[in-house]
Amino acid sequence: MKKTIKYFVLIIMAFTISLCGITTIGSTANAELLQTTALNETEISEKINTYLAEFSQFSSRAPGTEGEKQASEYIFNKLSGFSGLSPKKLNGIKDEDGIQNFTFTSRFDGKLKHSQNIIFEYKTNKKDAKKIILACSYDGYALDDEGKIINTEAINGSAGSVAVLLALAENIASLNKDINYEFIFFGAGSSSNAGATHYSNGLSEKDSKNILLMMNIENIALGKNLYFYVDETKTELSDFAKDLSGSKKLGASEVNVSHLGKILLSNPSDLGLNYKHIANSSANEKFMKANVLSMNVFAGDYSEGIVSGKCEYANKDRVLNTKNDNLEYISKNYGENVISQNLSKAFSFINELLISKDLAMVCENSVKQVSDFYAIAANQKLPLYLTICALFVGIIVALLIHYRLSVKAFHANIETEFASSVISISENFDFGADKNEVSKIVGQVVAHDIKKDKRIKRKKNKKQK
Repeated sequence: MKKTIKYFVLIIMAFTISLCGITTIGSTANAELLQTTALNETEISEKINTYLAEFSQFSSRAPGTEGEKQASEYIFNKLSGFSGLSPKKLNGIKDEDGIQNFTFTSRFDGKLKHSQNIIFEYKTNKKDAKKIILACSYDGYALDDEGKIINTEAINGSAGSVAVLLALAENIASLNKDINYEFIFFGAGSSSNAGATHYSNGLSEKDSKNILLMMNIENIALGKNLYFYVDETKTELSDFAKDLSGSKKLGASEVNVSHLGKILLSNPSDLGLNYKHIANSSANEKFMKANVLSMNVFAGDYSEGIVSGKCEYANKDRVLNTKNDNLEYISKNYGENVISQNLSKAFSFINELLISKDLAMVCENSVKQVSDFYAIAANQKLPLYLTICALFVGIIVALLIHYRLSVKAFHANIETEFASSVISISENFDFGADKNEVSKIVGQVVAHDIKKDKRIKRKKNKKQK
């Protein structure tokens, strides 16, 4: 009987151990599966190149055209196939899930046209999680010698940005799962950022506070350097990105206020500033206006001298928005691998930033740093501050004037009283002196004595020191 019980216990133990082993193996397999869902470096490069080649086929995607709409359908279909993403449910009357429709006045011909933003999202299970917006424009245009719009692949204009953003969306498994992500492809970006304007205008104050960061990607396929820009004022995010780029050799440089003299544009800013520059003249500006922390990532060459407008290389003609903004011309004149290298560099910088566990905290701190700055810059609090400053200065000036007049009045009073006394005495004793003459002499004596008294006081003060 004892042996039977012993064998039974051994069988139960063996069965339990085997179950634990199976569970452990299953857990390990799941962990490995989760880890391998993220793309490796080679896969990412291949994906970017594939998306670029496919998207560049839409060579007629000027804002509000049928070609732009077809390009938006390509993006929608690609995002629909990515695991973890879903089309965002929108509340607009004309909107569909993942498609935000809007109308805009074209800056090219002044006509009212239609376009669309494509919006997909990843939602974490974490309660009250905030979100990061990753965005770019997908339209493109070029002008001929007469200023008319012509077909273009717009590789640097937007195709490169679309390819990188699609790769980031597909690689969502590598990102921080405690954050919500929203991928937005703006329509009509080259028509005064109409898509970004429509989206940002619909943000409530609550919506804005729920956004950790809006990252805009543009013109990254061609350019000597990769740049990022955060704000007109120093922020923790700009320092964080600069340190990250330096430590991991990502090759991204910060554009800040010290560079503005080299890259100023003539148009005024929507931010209430009397200037606009290359780094805040895009979709990110619309979000800055809505009090959302933003980062603009772009390529170009702003390291040598003063440059008017956007520039890929300081010593070469601009490709952007010209008939030369295509794969063939760029590969022939700048090297076969230049586009691939630039896009991979941009992807690596953005991805490394997004996977950082400290990014959310850094963004929260940066929002606090810039909120008051833009409240003043956008003239929301400026009248109040100017009134307070003017009142303070006015009080100080009034006190100084009062003090000076009081001193003069005191001395004048002494002089007048003393003169009257002397005149009165001279009349009583009948010296026969002229009143005006006596008053003049007394005034001179008193003035001399006052000056003498001041000199004596200054000497005493020096001795005491």
